[in-house]
Amino acid sequence: MEPTGTASAQPSQNTGAVAPTGVKLQDNRDSVSLTWSYPKGSEGPVLISGGRSGQERRAFQQLPAGTTEYVVYGLNAQVDYCFTVAVIYTVDKVGASDPVCTKR
Repeated sequence: MEPTGTASAQPSQNTGAVAPTGVKLQDNRDSVSLTWSYPKGSEGPVLISGGRSGQERRAFQQLPAGTTEYVVYGLNAQVDYCFTVAVIYTVDKVGASDPVCTKR
């Protein structure tokens, strides 16, 4: 099993939006398990973004408010990936975590 990564949450772009905290990644080679703590008092949906390491991350999955885990399947076991977890408060107010990345 590969080392896990963690990310801390900070308000994004000074909007006051609180990001998910304790974002952790478990590398299963052809899949990645992501877990996090949903911010208390938040009500917005969760947005998962990701992509190959060194490339722009793209949003690819929206989850219901309060969700705290997600598994990304169908990954190339030879390539590193980075992911962020965000809570959408409004169109202009998104709290995104720092990225967590595989280290293959």
